[in-house]
Amino acid sequence: MSRYEEDDDIRTALLNMYGLGRQMTPRPKKEMTTRELLEQQLAGYDDDMEPRTPKPRVELKSDGSTFTLYRNGKPVSFWPAFGSEDIPEMEFDGQTLTAINNEKTLKSWPAMSGKPGYQSRAATEIENHGPIPEGVWHLNPDELQTYSPEKESSSWRGPNGETPWQGGTRSWGNYRIRLEPDDFRTDTKHRKGFYLHGGEVPGSAGCIDTTDSMDEVAKFIRASEYPMDIYVNYKYDDWNKRRK
Repeated sequence: MSRYEEDDDIRTALLNMYGLGRQMTPRPKKEMTTRELLEQQLAGYDDDMEPRTPKPRVELKSDGSTFTLYRNGKPVSFWPAFGSEDIPEMEFDGQTLTAINNEKTLKSWPAMSGKPGYQSRAATEIENHGPIPEGVWHLNPDELQTYSPEKESSSWRGPNGETPWQGGTRSWGNYRIRLEPDDFRTDTKHRKGFYLHGGEVPGSAGCIDTTDSMDEVAKFIRASEYPMDIYVNYKYDDWNKRRK
């Protein structure tokens, strides 16, 4: 095998590695080194590539009591500002939803997430069955929704894109509120559409379900003037077994 043929084989292998095998130029009339051939073939390669994803526009704003981090105009994270120690937060451990302020428990309610048989940390990746993934989730008291019969219609949509109350109060209770993930402190497992809600039947497709306690939870949320965080941290790998 001649040196030219060896260079041609190396050239072909390298071009295939770069995904350019189908774009090979015809064999030149005069001998060229592998380096020269690659430089010729790769000329303008970067110009042909798809444009890179633009960097997100990040802004930090404060209303005097809360810092809000925005990404491309969407709020993605909240922090209390100095002097705003009175803003409560919540914790959910798989069995209980607890309201806390300055490390003191204000109130707690029985709660659960996920369908029976899927209420475990390992099931957080299972869509429509497993519990809400661990991390930090935000709720805005201004987005607290109240049930009304027309909202059960499949064509109903809320002003902020809220979906119908399928199943009515049996599935949702009288109130529900959307939970938005903190982009920096929560791995959503590629899941979305989580709510904090009530209902007659314990369990959910991933939302936090407080069953008949939701009316009281809603009253507590409504009394807060600022966005609130829910810290989801499961104490046990399978808390359903801990009840037995």
